[in-house]
Amino acid sequence: MDFLIFGTGLIDSFGYLGVFLVSLIFSLGLTMPLPLSTVIIFAGAIMNPLIVALFAGVGSALGESISFVLGASGNKILKKKIKFLPKIKRNLEKNKYLLPFFAMLPLPSMVLGLSAGVIKYNKYMFVISVLFGRIVKMLIYAFIGYFGRNLVF
Repeated sequence: MDFLIFGTGLIDSFGYLGVFLVSLIFSLGLTMPLPLSTVIIFAGAIMNPLIVALFAGVGSALGESISFVLGASGNKILKKKIKFLPKIKRNLEKNKYLLPFFAMLPLPSMVLGLSAGVIKYNKYMFVISVLFGRIVKMLIYAFIGYFGRNLVF
């Protein structure tokens, strides 16, 4: 319950910028005891859910893009350890719609960005795909808060 109070205070203090910052921090993999979905659901309940989803999606995509860069820079070490990376890259390049789908899933932070960076996935396709997928995901969370606020407030 203390984490809900923390989230409320952050949103009250910083508004949409707070939503962006929380999404960015959570997507960097800095572990927090509160899932990002909870913060976005709460923000959608008290603010415009479309704008919440946009700020949260952009923040989350930016965080994953930083993870992508980290994955690309650690590429040589990880490629030697994981033998099935070329097969993953072929499947992602052949099926362009897989990455936005994965971006909508509640995967642990950094998994998507690090993985795509390691296989040297096209950085422009990565950013566009993750941005689209994360905005859709955040729209779902924000509208859960928006339509569920009558149950809570």
